[in-house]
Amino acid sequence: MVETSTFYAIGDVPYTNIQAEELTEQMTNIPTDADFVIHVGDLRSASHNSVCQRSDYTSVSSILRLSRVPVFVVLGDNDWNDCPNISQGWIFWQAEFNSFDGRYWNHTLDVTRQPERTENFSFIHKGTLFIGLNIVGGRVHNSSEWETRLTEQVEWTMGLIREYNSPDRVGSAVVVFAHANPVAGHHDAFFGPFTAFIANELQNQLPILYLNGDKHQWLYEPSFFDQPSFLRIMLTGGTDEPALRVSVVSGDERLDAVDGVFTYNRQL
Repeated sequence: MVETSTFYAIGDVPYTNIQAEELTEQMTNIPTDADFVIHVGDLRSASHNSVCQRSDYTSVSSILRLSRVPVFVVLGDNDWNDCPNISQGWIFWQAEFNSFDGRYWNHTLDVTRQPERTENFSFIHKGTLFIGLNIVGGRVHNSSEWETRLTEQVEWTMGLIREYNSPDRVGSAVVVFAHANPVAGHHDAFFGPFTAFIANELQNQLPILYLNGDKHQWLYEPSFFDQPSFLRIMLTGGTDEPALRVSVVSGDERLDAVDGVFTYNRQL
């Protein structure tokens, strides 16, 4: 059966009071075709000298809860590892946004979470596998923790895809949400094994979208990491544009290219 899931993506917002007002307007008027909303991280503006305050997190939580459909949130570096007090930023984010979708919406999505890293989530909706991960930019505060986290996440992600990608599933597709623009050296522990997995085990037969924020610029990049089945979209973020509308078609055996499976609209 051919099914289409549609979601709206935002990120790197709100950084100012004006953006908070504009985000409030966006969340109040989520289009009727939305299945859910994803915030790909950086809920606040930050620098190494800016103190992360609990009020930053609670105010954004109140805005996102205006959405009539579930909102999923992944971590950004501004929300955690770029806080002057890393532990404090982590506590604030966990308190406000961990399992955010399950706290405020009575939805029917069967969401699972990585047992040892509950900020990471996955669910299958209308035939598509969605995965949200803690892959951030910013400073590497602990190189051992950083590599361990990425390694555990890529193993969990590949396990989810192996379970999902059964031989009888026609027209499968995967969407991975995270904040970071992958930087060589910083994120190799995830994207190295994941790219090899796509090439060697999946043999580029499964369309995969990596959707991220981080750089505050638009980028549509087919053949991401030189893999024909791997597409990256980096959304602009902020409120200068509407929330990015993304649709994913699953179950259509006629579609074998990422540009047919994943479509977007930046200007609704």
